[in-house]
Amino acid sequence: MVPAPRPPSLTLSGQYERCSTDRHCFNPPINKKLDIFQAAKLGQLKECKHIVSVKGAGVLDVLDDRGHTPAHWASLSGAVDIVQFFLEAGGPVDLPSVAELAQRPVHWASVNGHIAVVDQLLGAGVSMDTADHRGCTPLILAAQYGHTALCCYLIGKGAQLHLCDVEGDNALHWAAFKGHCELTRLLIYSGFNPKQPDKFGQTPLHLAVLSGDLLTVQLLCEQVSPPR
Repeated sequence: MVPAPRPPSLTLSGQYERCSTDRHCFNPPINKKLDIFQAAKLGQLKECKHIVSVKGAGVLDVLDDRGHTPAHWASLSGAVDIVQFFLEAGGPVDLPSVAELAQRPVHWASVNGHIAVVDQLLGAGVSMDTADHRGCTPLILAAQYGHTALCCYLIGKGAQLHLCDVEGDNALHWAAFKGHCELTRLLIYSGFNPKQPDKFGQTPLHLAVLSGDLLTVQLLCEQVSPPR
């Protein structure tokens, strides 16, 4: 099992320099003209509004050199105000990236656990069960990265529990594989079957053993073993 890779870094080139403590310190660009993607990455609402006022709302339809929309970057950074502005300006917030996984902004928000952005996107009509090219839904991605609160939110909103990725792994498989014990407990309580195998015949217990997390293994052993 290989988790979905994190989206590209939010930082821009030249944002870090060596500090006196021999660490890298963050330096946001000063007096540097930003494009719409950089402004969205940095959460610069004022700059986003300025760019749209000058270039028109069509700038929100443009893809960057990696095939992502401005809404992808705003969602990844958790910029609720910018996502709201994009919605009000009529910009797209549900276009898939043309990159390999074809992830949408809601996937990027889920990777970083941004509940407020996910809620915003769902309110705009985005499907909570939309899958990328590997079959990963927002719930599966949230489980991969251990975002328990976001998983609770999505389940409460009615996310489909039976959905699996292309290898037959659902959110519980991933939580177990990554050793997220409390999330594993939550998913079982929410109705996931701890005995369900994936396409390789591996149950969440098998995957928990691979993770090496003792508490997760113990929890799943209690679920799959008959009481004495």
